[in-house]
Amino acid sequence: MSPLLAAAIHIICANTIAFAHIAHAQTPTPTPTPAATPITGATSDDKEETKAKTPQVIDKVEIKGSQSDYDERREDTATKIVVTSEEIRKFGDTQILDVMKRLPGVTVQNNAIRLRGLGSGYTQILIDGERPPPGFSIDNLSPDLVERIEIIRAATAEYSTQAVAGTVNIVMRKKFSVSKRDVNAGWYSGTGYTSQRVGFSIADKVDQLAFSVGGYGGRGTFDYASIGSTIGLDPNGQRVMQRTSSVASFGDNRYAGLYSTLAWTLAGGDSFTMNPSLNFSQYNSQFHSRTDYLLGDSTIYPISDGRNRGSNWNVGNSANWILKGQSGAKLDLKISASVGARNSDSFSHSFDYDNTPTLARSTLGPTRDSRAAIVGKYATPIVEGHSLLAGWDIGFNRSNSSLRVIETNVAADPIDTLEDYVASVRKFALFAQDEWSVTPNWSVYLGLRWEGIDTTSDGTGVATTTNRSSVVSPLFQTLWKFPDKSGRQFRLALTRTYKAPETYNLVPRIYRTTVNTSTTPDYQTGNSSLKPELATGVDIAYEHFFAKGASMSLSGSVRALTEYNTRGTFLINDRWVNKPINNGNATSRSIEFDAKFPLQSIYGGAPPIDFRFNIARNFSRVEEVPGPNNRLDQQAPLSGTFGLDYRMRGGIVVAGASYSFKGGGDVRLAVNQINYSATTRELEMYVLYKYTPKLQFQLRLTNVLRRDLVTASTYFDDTGSTRSSSIRPTQMNIGANMKLEF
Repeated sequence: MSPLLAAAIHIICANTIAFAHIAHAQTPTPTPTPAATPITGATSDDKEETKAKTPQVIDKVEIKGSQSDYDERREDTATKIVVTSEEIRKFGDTQILDVMKRLPGVTVQNNAIRLRGLGSGYTQILIDGERPPPGFSIDNLSPDLVERIEIIRAATAEYSTQAVAGTVNIVMRKKFSVSKRDVNAGWYSGTGYTSQRVGFSIADKVDQLAFSVGGYGGRGTFDYASIGSTIGLDPNGQRVMQRTSSVASFGDNRYAGLYSTLAWTLAGGDSFTMNPSLNFSQYNSQFHSRTDYLLGDSTIYPISDGRNRGSNWNVGNSANWILKGQSGAKLDLKISASVGARNSDSFSHSFDYDNTPTLARSTLGPTRDSRAAIVGKYATPIVEGHSLLAGWDIGFNRSNSSLRVIETNVAADPIDTLEDYVASVRKFALFAQDEWSVTPNWSVYLGLRWEGIDTTSDGTGVATTTNRSSVVSPLFQTLWKFPDKSGRQFRLALTRTYKAPETYNLVPRIYRTTVNTSTTPDYQTGNSSLKPELATGVDIAYEHFFAKGASMSLSGSVRALTEYNTRGTFLINDRWVNKPINNGNATSRSIEFDAKFPLQSIYGGAPPIDFRFNIARNFSRVEEVPGPNNRLDQQAPLSGTFGLDYRMRGGIVVAGASYSFKGGGDVRLAVNQINYSATTRELEMYVLYKYTPKLQFQLRLTNVLRRDLVTASTYFDDTGSTRSSSIRPTQMNIGANMKLEF
């Protein structure tokens, strides 16, 4: 038996025995005093139960939800924004991402949720505290089946500290007081695409079993076109190369899925929950490109045609058993597992201007994924004013893939290769946290999490690589409320977080380009030598809750990063290759302001309009890259959103609009590589009409300003520079949705 497994079994047994001892002790544990605080990470129902047993001192200025008087954003020591089910359904949204767009500090870009302006991978996305399986999109969740959304801006020990920017945890409903059934259908059309989507959700209760089932399915078509240019300069700045290009791609996609929750209420307040899910998708696409060589050397591949097709499926399930003991003690055990596959098949061929075939290439890339995890948490009130939570987290991810490439090239020898890869990530974590009410106005959160990560990759022609690392994450947060009971408060957080490579980031699969240059290199998906990116952070915030549903905050954060993960372009075996790398140290700083309030909280005679505004200024610097513009890739230097939402009395008509912008410009990724993206500005509007209490229609317009998408890449060295740019025109997107409850 491995030391890792032995340690895991020891911890599981020790926690289980400890719980059994408390649950069956002859002498009951003393009841916590009124100063005890709710356990961080507990559900709203648990907090209500704690409040029922423990008198609370309530400030005169408070925000009361319809289901609970407890406002987690205001009261929890750990920085957290909680969106209740009432708020989720308030504006009739049928997709979770539309709800996310209204939340302070959250940006949604290409259906990806981001915090603090940082790019993909820095924000941890969880469903019921666990990472969703590969291929699952949270936008397919029905908002009616979501209990709450938690935006955890500073890491806590309870969840994985793979949350450099923060964590978004979507908590599904486990209890349903009334039967609920609905179906929704939508049609969308925009910049080169159309799509149709249908979904349903059913929720009910039979004796001690509460269940919900949601499903979705849809299809879409797309037809995109872009134009580009490439200009080469010699060391003296003289133009020596110029090319123009046009690319058109079109195709279709289909997807479907089921997800459900089965929750049993057991004797003594215990519960058992299962969450099975199934997801499937497939796509087919074709493309045509043409390059005209206006100056400089040409190639024999100016015209290319091809097709791509693929599919993805995943089956997963989780089981959660909660055992409640005396005096608020609780043992929470969860086991989850999923398996899935991704298949890709592509073919392309190129021609000279006289239609002479010059190249034919086919690529097959099947992948199999599997993952499993077991998490245990033990929570109990301890001495006066303290709440303790401790546990373990064991996880395993494995990816098996192969890549078959067959190529016939009139200018080179034929290629016929078959490469197999295996990548695995094993994780073991121990954690403990304590929330302490020092005084009625001051509370402190202390947490410690240790995570050991073992990554292994092996493949054809690739040496077996094993990386072992561990991350110790001490966490400190504190909340101080102004004693004048004005709703003003101050927060401070010190955190240690990290970003570990996903399994696919360890597989060095290479997709070859037809014309290989420094600005159009081969694309390598992974790097077996990648190390976790570590971040030490400081967060401060001033918050003011001045009326029901009204708040504003000013916050700042600093992150010091080591082993920064990015992508670089290199000349390897006479071909340019873009691959992920560790690129030393970096720092990131952010200043953010957000405000939201009903206009009626300022002027009683105002119309029922909710106002929201947030703006963030981000600064970053990568030490190993010379300036200027040596900032983090994908981080927006400036971003903001201004929105208004109108809700007629009775909710018959709901309407709103939001304007958002995201700064762009040059980003120097490496000593000799610069990427550029244009500033984006987007105006979005929607109106919802409830024809009857159970039937509603929604119309949504996005990209109203119709700004073109402009990107560019520049590579330069002693021999000169090459700059490639691309422009893709856009149009206004329109969507219509119908929802029927029955």
